[in-house]
Amino acid sequence: MTGRLALLLSLFVLGCSSSTDGGTIAPDAAVDEDAAVDEDTGAVDEDAAPDADPTPDTSIKDTGTAPDTAAPIDTATPADTGTVADTATAPDTAKADTSPADTGPPPCNTLTPGPYVVLDARRENLPPGLTWTGGVIADGVYQLSTYVEYNGPSGLGTYQPGGRDGETIEVSGTTWKKANRVVGGYPNKYRNYTAALTGSDWKLTMSCPTMSTVGTTGQYSVTTTGFKLFQGYTTTGSISTYVKK
Repeated sequence: MTGRLALLLSLFVLGCSSSTDGGTIAPDAAVDEDAAVDEDTGAVDEDAAPDADPTPDTSIKDTGTAPDTAAPIDTATPADTGTVADTATAPDTAKADTSPADTGPPPCNTLTPGPYVVLDARRENLPPGLTWTGGVIADGVYQLSTYVEYNGPSGLGTYQPGGRDGETIEVSGTTWKKANRVVGGYPNKYRNYTAALTGSDWKLTMSCPTMSTVGTTGQYSVTTTGFKLFQGYTTTGSISTYVKK
């Protein structure tokens, strides 16, 4: 019995020492006398002593900051999806102009010009005693075969093969059609005329591509193969010989 009192006194002193450090023994921490003290020796079984502060920690643990759900997501402004394509103006569906390019009026005739001929230019006067007899020029197609110029003693003198336009003339009454193969590779020329033959004189007035009141004049003679046209003056001028095809 004496040993048990000594133990209780020791525990009392220990409790007072703990209270000075701010600790408080909870009522539930009563000592189990039978389990904690050896009755014969009075020694305390430390392993069997209960926890001096068995009160569980009931404080709220810090689990972090809760997400802010006060401000709702702004769904009022729609996302910018760019500029809407302008569909107000309809595409231009006007048909392309497929009309042929303006190449001018059609040719006055469809004759085929003759081949180039020799340009025979002489430094001499017309042959003395040259006369023109006129005659009836039969209808048909004629080509230029020779061309001779009489330019006088001081004039141009040359003999140039292929130096003169090729010519084809179609005679049909007073209508003469003419096609020229122009020297130098230039575009062909097509002309129509109204012919007036009086005696040994001839006059051609252009009717296509433009009308003309000023005609070309000269003298002519009918030959066995065609005709000759002279154009010039008393001592100088040119003689063109046409042969019927």
